[in-house]
Amino acid sequence: MSQDRTSGGIKIPQCDEREYRLVQLDNNLQTLLICDKTADKAAAALDVRVGHFSDPENVKFRLR
Repeated sequence: MSQDRTSGGIKIPQCDEREYRLVQLDNNLQTLLICDKTADKAAAALDVRVGHFSDPENVKFRLR
């Protein structure tokens, strides 16, 4: 059985050669950065787990 390794509190399988870094932004959002040196492209994604039903009552939107 292979041992997991950790990077900033993230459990990573021993066979995973990517680099991981957990960063907290100034607005308190946490981001997970993953570096794969064998990749030929870069990408980014963000999941904030809120939608339009989470809008405060006093916020009004106009349709354009």
